[in-house]
Amino acid sequence: MLCAVLLALSAAAKAPAQSQQPPQSKCPLAAAKSEQHEDLRTNPQNATDGNQPQSETPPTVRENTAYFEDAPRHEQHESSWAKTLPWITAGLTFLMVVGTLSMAYATFRLAQNANTQVGLLSKYVRATDKMAEATADAAHATRNMAGAATDSVHVAKTSLHELERPWVLIEPGDMRNPEDPHWDGRPPFHVFLHWEIQNAGRTPAWPVRTSAKIEAMSALDLAGSPQYEEPPSDFRTKPIGPDQGAPGYECRGFFEEGKLREIQHGERFLFFFGFVDYTDIFGAMHTTKFCFVMQNRIPPAGALKHPTDWSIAGDSRWNSYS
Repeated sequence: MLCAVLLALSAAAKAPAQSQQPPQSKCPLAAAKSEQHEDLRTNPQNATDGNQPQSETPPTVRENTAYFEDAPRHEQHESSWAKTLPWITAGLTFLMVVGTLSMAYATFRLAQNANTQVGLLSKYVRATDKMAEATADAAHATRNMAGAATDSVHVAKTSLHELERPWVLIEPGDMRNPEDPHWDGRPPFHVFLHWEIQNAGRTPAWPVRTSAKIEAMSALDLAGSPQYEEPPSDFRTKPIGPDQGAPGYECRGFFEEGKLREIQHGERFLFFFGFVDYTDIFGAMHTTKFCFVMQNRIPPAGALKHPTDWSIAGDSRWNSYS
């Protein structure tokens, strides 16, 4: 727009300058004066002195006299305009330069703002990435916490079961000779005992299967695994409450003369061993394995003395609780 204004002002300045030199054909007074000078040059006799009155001005010259009387003012105005135009042009040029510099500064500021926006966007993207990583870490921690909570629940449940479950123990009675008036103590050596199931836990136990056996064995036999009697198929029992016992279980043993002699000489001992399977109130199955050895010596007559001294024998294959 500034360029268009400058071009228009330049055109306006050139137009008056050209109008200062009008063609001769368009100036009547100049033409008349030129004719008069030409006439005086060619006809000197037509010249008059100063005392003679001049000829009357032609009508055409009188009509155009007013135009030439105002000519100096027009020329002065055009000269003033010609002097002013360079300053106007310089001012407009200055304004154009200032506008260009302002536009350049504004463009520079826009570029700076754009760079700032890009930096902020990059920071936002990095912050978003960090938030995503933190969210993933939080989700992982939540899963770990959920797993830990599940483990804690399992541990609490297991602890509750272990704390509230029944614990079955075996209490052997006295080893006795059979109450048979016809037995005189001679072989086969015949013994029996009554044993009891006790519940040392906090909730009832339901025995579902038992096996018990009296065997004459040496200490070397304990190195192997126990050989249990087949449990009876018609085993029936009632639940055993906490801190209660269930007496009435019986076990018998028969030994020939050779084994009886080894028992009397201390080469073999009488062992009482077996297992009890039972369930708890949570429906879980448990097993108690037991093994006892009688410390009493059998006299030569074969009669047993009371009370019977029992002690636990064997490793975890013979004694365990589950």
